[in-house]
Parts: sequence; structure tokens; C-alpha cells
Amino acid sequence: MKSFQPEILAPAGNLSCLKAAIAAGADAVYFGGQAFNARRGAGNFSIEDMKEALRLCRMRGVQTNLTLNTLIKETEWTDFLRYMDEVLPLGVDAVIVQDLGVAEEIRRSYPQIALHASTQMAVQDLYGAQYLQELGFQRVVLAREVTLEEIREIRRKTSIQLEVFVHGALCYSYSGRCLMSSFHGGRSGNRGACAQPCRLPYQAEGREGYWMNLKDLCAAGQLEALMQAGVDSFKIEGRLKGEAYVAAVTRYYAALRDEYLETGSVHRLREEEQKELRQLFNRGGFTQGYYQDKKHMIEPHTPKHQGIPIGKVSVISKGKIQIASKEPLHSGDELEIRAGSAPYPSVRLAASMLQGEYKAAFYLRGQIQKGQEVWRIVDPALQRRILEGVQELPKVPVMMRFCAHIGEAVKLSAAGHTVWGQTVVKAQTKELTVEAVRKQLEKTGDSGYQVVDITIELDKGSFVPVSALNELRRSLLQELMQIKPWQKQCRDREALLLRDNPVQERQTYWVGLDRPEQWNALCETDHSCITTLIPRMEGFEKADKAAFLRLAAGKRIVPALPPVGRNAHTAWMKKEIQEWQSLGIQEFEVNLLGQAKLVEEMGAKVQPGPQLAVMNREAVGFWQRYGSVMISQELTRREAGQLAQLKGSYYMVYGRPVYMITEQCVFREVNGCNKRPQGHETMLQDRKGERMSVRSHCPLCYSEVLAQRPVYIAYEKRIDAQPRVELTLETASEIKELWQAILEKRMPAFAVQTGHWEKGVE
Repeated sequence: MKSFQPEILAPAGNLSCLKAAIAAGADAVYFGGQAFNARRGAGNFSIEDMKEALRLCRMRGVQTNLTLNTLIKETEWTDFLRYMDEVLPLGVDAVIVQDLGVAEEIRRSYPQIALHASTQMAVQDLYGAQYLQELGFQRVVLAREVTLEEIREIRRKTSIQLEVFVHGALCYSYSGRCLMSSFHGGRSGNRGACAQPCRLPYQAEGREGYWMNLKDLCAAGQLEALMQAGVDSFKIEGRLKGEAYVAAVTRYYAALRDEYLETGSVHRLREEEQKELRQLFNRGGFTQGYYQDKKHMIEPHTPKHQGIPIGKVSVISKGKIQIASKEPLHSGDELEIRAGSAPYPSVRLAASMLQGEYKAAFYLRGQIQKGQEVWRIVDPALQRRILEGVQELPKVPVMMRFCAHIGEAVKLSAAGHTVWGQTVVKAQTKELTVEAVRKQLEKTGDSGYQVVDITIELDKGSFVPVSALNELRRSLLQELMQIKPWQKQCRDREALLLRDNPVQERQTYWVGLDRPEQWNALCETDHSCITTLIPRMEGFEKADKAAFLRLAAGKRIVPALPPVGRNAHTAWMKKEIQEWQSLGIQEFEVNLLGQAKLVEEMGAKVQPGPQLAVMNREAVGFWQRYGSVMISQELTRREAGQLAQLKGSYYMVYGRPVYMITEQCVFREVNGCNKRPQGHETMLQDRKGERMSVRSHCPLCYSEVLAQRPVYIAYEKRIDAQPRVELTLETASEIKELWQAILEKRMPAFAVQTGHWEKGVE
């Protein structure tokens, strides 16, 4: 018998799903309220729903995790504080957050509540976990891309709780590092409104496919290894899914976990065992995710639920289709006949179409031939069967102690709680009996409790009215259900520093460089207003760094670490940092939490980078401890203006938005893996003709999806924040034209966009 028991953490998009999760054996649930959570499309919880959810969970020992895991704009901060003060005192056990400003506020106001770092923080290495532990987080939800070996390393060297996903949808991008939905339709994934453009078809290398459509995760086969690695919580994705899905998946993983705890191992899983899960939802089967291998995770043919194969077309006669199934058929089944390419001919079975348990016949248009496969997409009978098993929540066993002594108040106790009632008197006619006491106290009704044992101390000849016994029982049950509210610690919002000096009439610029040649092009222009150069470490790895520094003499140099920071990348980053340090550079731009700890550990100064999304003063204040901080590209002119006067803030006035940072590779999916030191560049084109550039960084084995049209707002006569220019794919001639346009405050001669500067995002 194993002593360590990782929890099964189930999703709850509404109260019905929460009840299904509890009934199916969840140890913990996570849910969102009506605001500031990353699943706006879920039913979510009203205040009354939340109170009931907390009551149901607390009495059964189920942990409650509230999602306040979106980025909060400064314009929303007052509403956020009001909402926070409405929901947090209710008594949730933990809050899942993405925004460091939100984390700072909760830590100040409700220090009793555990802080969990959302997977949106993209924590993917040991340094990131250590950093969060030092900040006071109790748990980190690791990036889905983290491998088993990396989990083991993090567990060996930290005590912070580790939570990992084991089932459900996978994002193509690192969570919290995706701007694709934001820039393609104004719906920000960082704010709970993702429109999932990654699930759409794209042209790549002359072929159309769903090149960013990841299969759903099913890590059941990795569960034993994950338990041995020391994972504290197994998380099931699915707040947009229904009760049957939540119940079945929760029950499945709870059973596997319990098997390991009882026997020390999990039996070798067979595909047949997961048939129920595949019937409920799958995208071209399942993947075991990144725990072992990041290949073969894409389903390029369709992003939709594909069901399971159940039989074939057996007869076609005069337009009528007859099918033979190896599974029982039911009225209401939704079937597809895999004829040609999607969309496939489909039918919903009516009772009149059934010809016994395994046959059905119906008329259906389409290019259908005998022998073609029949797939069941929806199985209502399965869903009903699952829900029948979770209709009633498990009763909570209670052991009571009843004391009735003449001349004293009657007393009832259970689970450390005690209530008192009327004074016990001598019976005038009929005395109180043990049987009568037991009968009244066992009537727990629909409270959720079940009395399993009652110890009764009763003086002979004593009397208490039945009504008093009932009131005593009600009072005790009410006491057991009582949730202690959290008390707010009243503290003022911390003062943040304004900029040291007002913006000068002639603005000075920071410039990010992807490769040395871009600086050569700028050297042929008037670059006197450039104060800071930010060379990307990867682009300068093989370059003559000393020669570059001689050319850039007089400029502040801040090399930028890559937007990924896995344990496997740590040695590479340390080597590059040391090379720059040997040339006198002691300041580095970081794009992950863990990189801040790494840079400080190496005795250098941290400069927060553009991947550290900042939308409010609290988040600015957090990063002010290091230096300047970039205002989020998802803010409008007005929204950004509220942060622009804060010390060290800067804004991107030119650059291609990085839509995604991903461990996947479009080039590999289309052509096969062909690693090159310089990587690959692949174009993606959507149905509207919009193009994106995918850059595969082969040495570090990750990809970036970049907008083809850069964002440009340098035409503004005055930008209060420090302006930054980010160069990536630009040629020398484009750089010269761009720089001239910036100096002249005009639009450049090539295609650009203004991004969110005018309209903003949801």
C-alpha cells in the first residue's frame, strides 16, 4: 500500500458537472465564476452556485480551486477587486492565477488562500518552479510540454506541489504564449475568449490540412510513471464538456490511481479499455502528449470529434443503406459513413430504422458503397448509462454522541462540533428512550449526511421533547455544513513609481535584432536615437559577438534569451550568457519566470522581456524590481496610456506579433523532420488568404508562428512609453525604409497593421 496519494482534479463548467465529478470520485475540482476566468464559454458559477459547490465539496473533503486565471486590464481593476471581495471570502481552498498582478493582490488581501500558478504562466523548467516557490505559490500547473524526466528533475529539487494534465484538449502553443486568436479576431486566449483558429485548415508547402490541430491527450498509459515521478495532482481538462464526459473520465483515472495505490503498479492498458472515452470525445484517437515524444500528435484531417468505428455498410438496395454493427445500436445514435473525404454522410437513428440490436437500415444521400466503415459519433445510451451512475452524491458518514442528563442541557456532538439544546427534565409520564433518540437523530433527509453510529448517554427517567431532538439534529448538521469564510486583510494598493524623467521631444528607441546583418543595415541610417540593442541569443550564437559589440559601441546591449526554457535548454543558455559576460555584458532580457532566476543566479541583471504579458499596475510593479517592462500588445492606445507613465514601461511600436510558440513543427508534419542549424521557414495560409510565417528553431527544437504583416504604430507623434522596434524577417532594404518612416512619423512603404492600438480585445 502506497502512502502518497496524488489527487484527481476534475473540471466543472457548471454545478451539474461538479456534482458528477464528486460522485465519480474526484478529490478536487476546479471551476470559474462569472468573470475573470479562462473559460468564458463554460456555464460557470453564479455566487449562489459557488456557495452550494463549496458546501457540497467541503462536507465531502473535496478541494475547491477557483480560476481567476486571466490577464486583467488596468481599466478593469476596480471591477476585479469588487469581484474578488465577493467570491474569495466564500471559502475556496485555492485560486489559480495567470496574472502576477492578481497574485500580488490576492497574497496581500487573502494570504490564507493557496495560490496555484496556472499553466498560462508557461512554467516549463526547474528554475520556473523554484522561482514560484520563492514567491509563495503552493502549486504550479506545469506546461503541458514538460517531459517525464523534467518532472522528475523538478520534483527532486523543489517542494512546491506539481500539477499536470492527464486528459483532454491540448493547445498547439505553449499556454499563455498564444496571440493568434487575439490578432485574428480580437478574442484573446489570455482573457478566456479563444476562438481556436488553430483548429482551422491551412495551406502549407502546397498541401492543405489541419496542421495545428492536436489530438486530445490521454496519459493513462503514463499514469504509473507520473505517480512515481512525484506528481501531486492529475488534472483533467474539460470545463466546456458535459456531465457524462466529466464523470467517465474522472472515474477512469481515479480507478487507475487507486489500482496503483493498492498494488504498486498499473496493469498494461488495452485500447478496448478506452473505448468509452473515445466515444465521448476524441480527435482522431488520443495522444500520450509530451511525456515521452512530441511526434505524431497532429490530426491533419479534421478537428472534430470522430467517435469510434462500429461496423460497415452491408447492403445497398434501391438507395436504402443497411449497416451491420459489432456494437449494439440505439435510437438516437448519430452515425457517419466514411465515404470519400469529410464532411461525411451522417444520420441520426430513429427507432423505426433499427432492425434488431446490431442492424439498421435507412435512406441516405452521398457516394456510399458497400463495405465502407460506419462510425458512431454520439451514443446517447452510453451517456445515459454514465449519468445513472452519478445521480446521487455519496453520503457523508457521521458518528454522533448524544448526552442527556437531568438538570443539564441536552448535548449532541460529531466531528469536533457540539451543539446544546433544552434542559433535560424528569419525565412526568413517558420517559425518553434510546430507540426514540436514535430514530429522530438518524433522520438526516437530503442534507448529504448519513448517521452510521450514535453513542447515547441517557439518564433513566429523563425527558426531552421530540421537537427539541429534531432541532438539536438540525443545528448539528448546520454546524457541520458551515464553511468558515476568509477574512480580508485590508491593505492599500502599493504605490508604483512614475517615470524618472518626462518623455523627451525627440524619442529614443530600443531595437530588437534577430541577426547581426540587421544592425549592419541600421548602421547605414541615422541611428543616433537608438539607445538600446537587444540581440536575440539564438541569432547571435555563431556570430562574432566581439565584432558586433565594436560596431555597436555606445549602445546599451541586452541579449535576449529564447522564449522557451526547458531543462534541456539550460546548459545552452548558461554557455551563451557566459560568452556575453566574458565580453562585459551583464544584463539579459528574460521571457520566462525561470529565466529571471537563472540570470540572477549567474550574477547578471534581469531585463523583463515582451513575453511577460503586463496589463495592470500591479504587474508593472512586480517587474519594476528588475527594470523596464513591456506593456501588453493586446492593449489599446487608451488602455496602454494608463501604464505608460509608470517607471520603465515600454511599448512595441513595430514588430511582427508572435502568434504562437510551440514544440510542434509544421515543416516536420508536412515534409518529415530535417534538422538544420539555421532552421526552416514555412508559410501558412488560411482560407481568407492571410499568411503567417512559421520559423522552426532546430537547434532548440521549437517553432514560432509569426504574423506576416507587422504591427506599426510609430506614426504616433507622441508615445508616452519608451518605444521598441523588433526586427525579425525584414530585409536590409525594408529595414532602411522602416527606419526612415519611423524617423519621419509616417507609414512605411510595405504592408503593416495597427494591431490592437485602436480596437483592443475581448
